[in-house]
Amino acid sequence: MSDFYKILKDTRIQRGIELEEIQTRTKINIKFLIALENGEFDLLPKPYIRLFFRAYSTEIGLNPEKLLNQFEQIDRKFSPKLKKENRNKISETLLTIPKSISGGKIIETDKTPKIKRGKMKLGLLLLSCWIFGIIIISKITNLSTHPDSQLSAMDYINNLNTKYIKGNLEEHLLEFPPPYSFTIKTVSHLSVFTSYDSTNFSHTILNRERNEPFYIDSTLTLIIDHTKNVTLSIRGKSEEITLDRFQNLLNPIKIRITENPPSYSVREYTKKQ
Repeated sequence: MSDFYKILKDTRIQRGIELEEIQTRTKINIKFLIALENGEFDLLPKPYIRLFFRAYSTEIGLNPEKLLNQFEQIDRKFSPKLKKENRNKISETLLTIPKSISGGKIIETDKTPKIKRGKMKLGLLLLSCWIFGIIIISKITNLSTHPDSQLSAMDYINNLNTKYIKGNLEEHLLEFPPPYSFTIKTVSHLSVFTSYDSTNFSHTILNRERNEPFYIDSTLTLIIDHTKNVTLSIRGKSEEITLDRFQNLLNPIKIRITENPPSYSVREYTKKQ
C-alpha cells in the first residue's frame, strides 16, 4: 500500500501544529487523527474517511483534492477484496444462526416479525423527520446568503468575470517570514472559493461565528463573496496583520498570498450597472 499518508504527520510537525489543535478545530477524535497519520484506515469509520481527510489536510495547509485522489486509488484497489471478505463473514453468520430444539423439532428463534416491522417503520419515520428538519434549517439559514454564493465554483468564477468589473488592485510585501496562514473570522454564513494553483477552485461555506484558518502551501488564492462583518488577517511565524482596509465590502474580492516572494495582493470587484 502506498505510504502517501506520511506527508500528513511530516507536514503537521514541520508547521508546528499539535494534534490537539486539529481535534479542537475539526471536532475529530484524536484517535482517528492518529490513525490517519499512521495509514490505519481500517480503524476509521468508513462513511467519514473522506471527510476526515479533507478536514485534516485543510487544517495543515495541504491540498485536500490531491490527497483524496491518492486515497481513492488505494480504496479502489483494496475495496473489492474487503467486500468479498465481508460477504464471506455474512454467509458464515447466516449459516450458523442459533436455533432451539424442543421435542426433537427445530424451532426458529425469531418469533417477532411484527415487532421488527414496527421498529423499521418507526426508524423510517424518524429518519424522514430528521431529513425534513435539515432541509428546513438549511432554507432558513440561507435566506440571508448572497444568491451568487449558491453557485458552483466554476459558475461563480464565470459569473464574476461577466457580471463584475475589476476594480482596484493593491500589492504589498510581507515583512515577516513564512510559513503563512490566512484567517477569516465570520459573523454570518460566508462563501469562500480557494485554489492552490490559481486555476482549480473549491467552494467552502463558512458557518456563522467561525474563525477559519487557511494554510499557505507556496501560493493560495481566495475569492470571498463579500467582507461585510468579516475580519481578514495574515499570520506568519511571529507576526500577524489585519486587512482592515478591505473590511465591510459588499462585493467580492480576490486575495493572493505567496511565500516566494513573501507578498499578498487584493483585487476588488464592482458589479456592472
